[in-house]
Amino acid sequence: KTINVIQKNFNRRQDYLRKIGQIYNKDVYVEYILSLEKYQNQQNFQTVIDELHIYTSSNKKSLLGSKIEKRDHKNLIEHWLLSDGITNPLVGISAFQFSHNRLQDKLSASNSLSQACKKTKKIKMHQVVVCTEHFSKNTEVIISYLGGKVAQIDLVAVGDILPSEAKTIVNNIKSFLKLSKLTTKYKVMQWEDYKVNFTLYSDALNHKTPKQSNYKNIFDNGSIQAKRTVILTMMAKDTKKLLSDLGVKI
Repeated sequence: KTINVIQKNFNRRQDYLRKIGQIYNKDVYVEYILSLEKYQNQQNFQTVIDELHIYTSSNKKSLLGSKIEKRDHKNLIEHWLLSDGITNPLVGISAFQFSHNRLQDKLSASNSLSQACKKTKKIKMHQVVVCTEHFSKNTEVIISYLGGKVAQIDLVAVGDILPSEAKTIVNNIKSFLKLSKLTTKYKVMQWEDYKVNFTLYSDALNHKTPKQSNYKNIFDNGSIQAKRTVILTMMAKDTKKLLSDLGVKI
């Protein structure tokens, strides 16, 4: 957000810099006053910036500008995707990335994600967030977060996939998952690697949309599933165990 500058102090600072010949690259000093609101897993907490002050020097004698948070902290945090913090204890799987996403990685707190992500429900103490990203002309990647960490990554079709598009998708899957080859002649193919379970549905790549390929996601409330055909789904074995411990049937 923008911070209104105290013009008199700013002009005085600029006049001083001109006199000593240091108009550029002159430091300013920022002071934050934080409020720690919630705490999870001995390492994660939600923080609200209560006040922000910019000074011309470290002695804080000349104030350039300030910003004060006047909104209610509880209401403010509830609007965050990570309003409950990171409650998922699992450690990220770094063996591969699928379209810049890694299983069990933390959900970024970036405000830009609010356009692509939504809270769907809670599984016990864990908030569920589902994010949708563009992958190719007729496909999307859906990333489901459980307790602030990636629980499942799905590649789904949202329209009829072109032959050239199908070839690119297969090549991308091979590259992301470090596979030497990948066949699409089977309707359903399952394998395990990096302590992750993978399932590939070839129907969408062959212009077919049978019921077995209808996209279903236990983390979603049903609003995005009926219009999509699953191509590839992946979930870590540790996530499956965690869900089982929480009483969720997969």
